[in-house]
Amino acid sequence: MQTSLLPIRITREVDARAEGYEGNDLKRLAFCDDSHTYAIKRVQDHPNMPICEWVGHHLCRRCGILTPDFAVLSGATDAEPPSFGSRIASYSQIEHSPLSFEVSRFFRGHTTALAAVYALDAVVINPDRHGRNFFVRSDVAGDQLVAFDFSRAWLRTGHPFGNTESMRESGTSVWWKMFKRMGASVDIGTLNLLSALDAQWLSSVMKQAPTQWLDGIDQAAILEFWDTRRSQRIEWASRWLT
Repeated sequence: MQTSLLPIRITREVDARAEGYEGNDLKRLAFCDDSHTYAIKRVQDHPNMPICEWVGHHLCRRCGILTPDFAVLSGATDAEPPSFGSRIASYSQIEHSPLSFEVSRFFRGHTTALAAVYALDAVVINPDRHGRNFFVRSDVAGDQLVAFDFSRAWLRTGHPFGNTESMRESGTSVWWKMFKRMGASVDIGTLNLLSALDAQWLSSVMKQAPTQWLDGIDQAAILEFWDTRRSQRIEWASRWLT
């Protein structure tokens, strides 16, 4: 599942809640000229939200974590800044406030995929990972776990690369403890993949983002952190996951 390489323009927006979608950070849905509908994250909702989604989803791709298709969406008019769009499709999702046996049943067989997502979350600092940040997609390859939502991760928790204190007593921590009881464990492979990504790779991802998403962001500080301190962050993530 890849980001679109073609320009996609929003033709119409609607209120997400009016269409039956919920989420603290999901305000709008966009109907686009590629005939698909997207959940959109906008700088109007938070200046850092689209770039956090953009970097988070690219990191997922690099680590082999499945996500919905995603793209930069041009505004209906040239005056509107681009939005981050996550394509809406027909997937299964766990109910609100599930009982423990429902969690076990829904995520059975997906502990390896869950461990990869939580390893990434621990590195980029995502305190808002919970059971409804996942879909299960069924296709010829069988049931596959699909992760989404980095709206409150990374720069949303602090500059230059997230605040580890935000993971203390977080929703991410609560759900990770549940998944560990189901057999999930520290994914050393994903942590090694992240360790192998250099600052040049991260720079290239940010350069592909619309300039409006980078306003007010100290890119040099971000890249310096990743270049000089990623080993310490990954060591911290490993301890947090244990």
